Amino acid sequence: MRDKEYILFCDESDRHGTYYPNFYGGVIVGSSQYQRVTDRLNNAKADLNLYQEVKWEKVTEKYLAKYEELMRVFFEEISRNNPRVRIMFRQNAHLPRGLSREQVEWEYYLLYYQFVKHGFGLEHISENIRLRLYFDTFPDTAEKNEQFKGFLLGLTKTKKWETIDIKKGEYHGGPFARPCSFTMPGYRAWLDVISLERQAQGNT
Repeated sequence: MRDKEYILFCDESDRHGTYYPNFYGGVIVGSSQYQRVTDRLNNAKADLNLYQEVKWEKVTEKYLAKYEELMRVFFEEISRNNPRVRIMFRQNAHLPRGLSREQVEWEYYLLYYQFVKHGFGLEHISENIRLRLYFDTFPDTAEKNEQFKGFLLGLTKTKKWETIDIKKGEYHGGPFARPCSFTMPGYRAWLDVISLERQAQGNT
C-alpha cells in the first residue's frame, strides 16, 4: 500500500438470488488517487449524458454503448491498480449446514464482516494507514448496526489482525470532505475513521 489513507465503499445485493445469493462488493482507493478517479468518472458520465445513478438494471439497448464506455474507463483505472474492486458471493449449490438460529438471523452482517476482513488484504499492511469505510444504508435495526460496528472494531482479536491496533479517530479535511458523486448518494461515513497501525512484534 502506497497511500497513508484509503477510502472503502461497500454495498450488497441479491440476498436471495436463485443461483448466487449474498453479493457483497467493495471498491478501495487511496486518498492520492480518489479525487482524480472520481473526477474522471464523473466527467465520463457527463460526456455520455448519464446524469442519474448508474445501475445495470437501467441498461437499455439505447444506453448499452454508453454504459460500456463508462465501464471501459472504470476498468482502465482498475488495470492501473488505482481503485481495487473485490466481490464476494455464495453459490446455492453449496448450502451451509448446522447453522444456529442466531447465525441465520445475523447472516447479512456475518458475511459482510468476513468480506471486509478478508477481501482487501488489510491484515497484511506493513505501515501505518488510515481507513475510511462507507456503507449504503443497512436494512436492519439501529441496534444491530451498532453491534456490527463493534464486530469491525474488534478485528484485532482475530489471529490475522492481532498485530494491528484499530482505533477510532476523527477525520479532518482531505478529498473525502464531500461525498463521492459517482457512487450512490445514500452512502455515508458510518464507521467514521479507523486508523490501522502495525505494532512492533514485541508489544503483542
